[in-house]
Amino acid sequence: MNYYLGPWVWDTSDPDVPHWRAPAGTVGLYDLRGYAACATPVKHDHNVGFFATPTDLGSDYDLVGTQLDGNMASKQRAAWVELLGLEKLDAATSLAALWELRTYRAGPDNDIRMQSALPGIDRRLTLSLGGHGLLKSEKFTGVGHYAWAAMQRVLWKNYSGIRDQALDESKPMPADQHQKWLTVQLEKLGLTDHKLFIPSGLPDEQPKPHDSSVSDDFNRGDESLDAGPWVEAVGTAWNVVSNEVRDDNAPATVSAYHTTPLSSDDHFAQVVETARENTSAFLGPLVRQSAIADTHYRCVLSNVTLVLQKLVAGTPTNLDSTGVSVSLPDTPKLQANGSAQEGFWNGVSEVTAADATISGNLNAGLAGRGGTHWSTGDDFEAADLAVAGSSWYYNLQQAG
Repeated sequence: MNYYLGPWVWDTSDPDVPHWRAPAGTVGLYDLRGYAACATPVKHDHNVGFFATPTDLGSDYDLVGTQLDGNMASKQRAAWVELLGLEKLDAATSLAALWELRTYRAGPDNDIRMQSALPGIDRRLTLSLGGHGLLKSEKFTGVGHYAWAAMQRVLWKNYSGIRDQALDESKPMPADQHQKWLTVQLEKLGLTDHKLFIPSGLPDEQPKPHDSSVSDDFNRGDESLDAGPWVEAVGTAWNVVSNEVRDDNAPATVSAYHTTPLSSDDHFAQVVETARENTSAFLGPLVRQSAIADTHYRCVLSNVTLVLQKLVAGTPTNLDSTGVSVSLPDTPKLQANGSAQEGFWNGVSEVTAADATISGNLNAGLAGRGGTHWSTGDDFEAADLAVAGSSWYYNLQQAG
């Protein structure tokens, strides 16, 4: 296997759904870009990914090894430093370099390279790669952990963003949602001081209990989707028709999200895809939807291929895909857990990614492609992923 650093490919083969993708022949990928490079279809100075492939990618890519755990030559280590704007790199192998960049060497502001990964609900930091499976898993051990400073920067950003939305009366978010989020973080990470998550300059606000799930069976009269508890984020032709949700938007990717936020960005969403006019149409779940930009993860059916994508400010990147057996109605499901994403088709795990770009967004919803290619769905569900012993912190506080 060959391991490369190099550019993502802007794919316009389907002019209605252009997207970033890995070079042809890639079996495993890891996105090293910061937010700005993910958010634009224009070539960016830091448009860098890590790609595993048995093929030769040519001179546009830097070969950094043929074994993940093999020591890199000085030229290969130099490629990491130069392409990712690093002051230094401690790692001697490609695997160690990925882990370093996923943790304490992550982009401090999600700018020229990706922000720090966060643990899942089992308190483990993980790294997986297509064609390889799980490469590394490590327990987060508290504020003394070497990745804590980088993680805390991300958590501060997430808290600030959620609090801003909660206090903005124009946004459909309860005014205490950031306080519910605090409790989730304490329970998830096994910490007891909520002030660890509040950045300097913001007031000390107490955690509150949480319990979040949303659903919609669309059993009501025909109406625009946003006549109910939905925001049509992209596209204005989302409708409820014959007790189902229907996407009649222009032939491009569109999205809508439920107005009720979850308490955590570790959550899942699913919907039953009931029909589509042709194989170009799709309707599937999205998670971690931003209320201020078309940013989220989505899991959708394209022809007979299940595709896991991220959208950053409306710009898609394909993270994983696989063929599935289609016999509508079928149920796509997507969950985000820490900095890992997993897509399911009728209850079977089919696509995965280890992306850390999007965090701190609490809404879930629907992604579609409509226009002359309509699609319909039913029985939308979304909920926080359960944290073991998730009531312990609040119960402890109530007990005094």
